[in-house]
Amino acid sequence: SRGGSMTGRGGMGGGFTNLGMGRQESNFYNDEEYDGGFGSAGAGGGGRGGGYDDFNRPQGGGGGDTQYVINMRGLPFSATRRDINLFFAGKASVMDVEIHYSNDGRPAGTASVLFPSEEDARAAMDLNRKSMGSRYIELYLEGPV
Repeated sequence: SRGGSMTGRGGMGGGFTNLGMGRQESNFYNDEEYDGGFGSAGAGGGGRGGGYDDFNRPQGGGGGDTQYVINMRGLPFSATRRDINLFFAGKASVMDVEIHYSNDGRPAGTASVLFPSEEDARAAMDLNRKSMGSRYIELYLEGPV
């Protein structure tokens, strides 16, 4: 798994890893279509402080909304983080995207997406079974992290 710090619209973010299966890619700087990223709210940002747990998820800190994860299934194997962000554009604010890869390094057709609030995650669920290209996408609300 790759994670680590990244900078995006949310300031310094921790990324998130190990929420799905197989190898995950969450390092936006390795994406050929990098457009600035969608980094997560960082330590001390948005009322969320207190550092990160062993899975790079924000811990502790004062107030703020709880972050929620939605797992996606049925993605085109060519889907990028940008494609996933565009899928949710206008519906919900995406904090981070983690595309899952099989052990041989090929895309698994699944991803985990981090949303800043329950409201964003529930709004995103309206896109369950909508299409991305010729594929319909199944969404599963995993809950808070």
